Amino acid sequence: MNAHRFFDDEKERRTWQNPKAILTQIGLKHSFTFVDVGCGYGFSALPAAKLVGKDGKVYGLDSNDEAIRKLKEKAAEKGVDNLYLKVGKAEENILCEACADIAFLGIVLHDFNDPIQVLKNSKRMLKPTGKLVKRAQPIFVDVTNTKEFRMENHGEDTSSVLWFRRGWKSYC
Repeated sequence: MNAHRFFDDEKERRTWQNPKAILTQIGLKHSFTFVDVGCGYGFSALPAAKLVGKDGKVYGLDSNDEAIRKLKEKAAEKGVDNLYLKVGKAEENILCEACADIAFLGIVLHDFNDPIQVLKNSKRMLKPTGKLVKRAQPIFVDVTNTKEFRMENHGEDTSSVLWFRRGWKSYC
């Protein structure tokens, strides 16, 4: 995954995105398990950890070891202890099996070498009722002849929620 130059500049990024509002809008709640695929410096992961509270968990995965290191430092400074981070490629890692209420890809899908594999791995982390959420860029998935897939647009912020059934046998 390629690092974005502005992802560690939270002040600038917050002028065009509000992570707490986005996370609330996608349905993140107290005690949920949230997976942030391509978490970077924690723009979404840290607010998610606060929203899910001590009874919830936030998993973060990023290939940028510097970003994960800085995110660990920020979490320690803020007393966040429900954040579980790993350095690695999203195409090669599954942080947990069927554990997540929400798997989140925030403006990162286009950065992966194999976005379909990233979606497959993200799906494996979801509970049967979990949501896979991506932001900004379109996803091209063949959903011909299936009623097991639904995509919802969440308005002007360009979030989409991808819903899957556990046994779906297509790209994802």
